[in-house]
Amino acid sequence: LPKAVIFSDGAKEAYSCMIYLVYRLDTSTSLGDSVEVEDEPKKVFEARLVAAKARVGTATIPRQELNGFLIGARLFTAIRRGFTEKIESVQHLSDAKCIISAIECDSRILAPYFNARTSEINAHHADWSNDMKVLPTAYVNTEDNVADLATKQACRVCDMRLDGLVQSGPVFLQWEPQFWPVTRDFVAELPAKEKLVKVYTMNARGTDCFSAKVLICMKYTISMEKATRI
Repeated sequence: LPKAVIFSDGAKEAYSCMIYLVYRLDTSTSLGDSVEVEDEPKKVFEARLVAAKARVGTATIPRQELNGFLIGARLFTAIRRGFTEKIESVQHLSDAKCIISAIECDSRILAPYFNARTSEINAHHADWSNDMKVLPTAYVNTEDNVADLATKQACRVCDMRLDGLVQSGPVFLQWEPQFWPVTRDFVAELPAKEKLVKVYTMNARGTDCFSAKVLICMKYTISMEKATRI
């Protein structure tokens, strides 16, 4: 059974995603079966591009990265029911550690823009899990992220050939998963401006001279002056 791999990327003026199906060349085993352990990578799989999407947009880099991740999830949801064969598993790869961290954190600490979009992404993942195994989202270096071609001026004509980078994906998709240059070993981080972080403490004094501390949790854009009017 094939495995689906989703790449996503975001840049200053655009965001994109690319989806590949990865097939084992030896059809007697599937991607999840136990195989002989190799000491070095070799070609045992073949990958093919099945869908891609890119959009022009202007926002902060973290928001562009998040939008690239989101359209990847939406696109896979849209096409997966049209597959003629069952998909064994799906994995989403991104070169933005802050986006992976945001998707997996408690959404209640996120500002509305990130909260709404990460919640939708998690809903897509939950839907996929009814039909296939959803592997944990992993970090991939920018150099190995093929979706980066759609957001940078780096794509060449040769990359569009049938055996080129766009159509066949990065070379590591041909290897056993243990050789893939992806990792979950990184420090979780969130974009500072996308968190509900500020807590103000003030004294509230009434006509009876009663004093009490009031803790007000608010979005980072609310000023201290506005807080005093609450």
